[in-house]
Amino acid sequence: MQNRYILEALQKGVIAAVAASTTDDLTIKMTGRTINPPSSGKWLELIHLPNDEDRTWGDEKLYNGRLRLILHWPVDDRGSYEAIELMESILGYFSKGSSHADEGENVSVRIIENPSYLGHEETAPEQLFMYSVRYQYYDK
Repeated sequence: MQNRYILEALQKGVIAAVAASTTDDLTIKMTGRTINPPSSGKWLELIHLPNDEDRTWGDEKLYNGRLRLILHWPVDDRGSYEAIELMESILGYFSKGSSHADEGENVSVRIIENPSYLGHEETAPEQLFMYSVRYQYYDK
């Protein structure tokens, strides 16, 4: 089972992408962790959605799935452009063909599609920007 390392690789990639994309202290809500949403109302939520359908001939295993990124942003009458630009910068680290490894380099997760925008939802006092990153890991 490699799901633990796959999740770690994806989360590690998001941490690096956020650090490189903003000077603000953007809180990241990781899978299985709790946070206190910051007073700024700006934070990023990660949801891991594995889809490990095993379609191989031998003992190898193919791991597939999606990492859902949801940016929580305040409705402050300044529009959505800043939030969208921030997410585009973060998601630039997850372009199709890029690879991300866990801390111990047990896995190298490959991004198999460019990130996709899933939509925007506004429920004052916050708005949500939802994106999806598809990944794959082949365990020989």
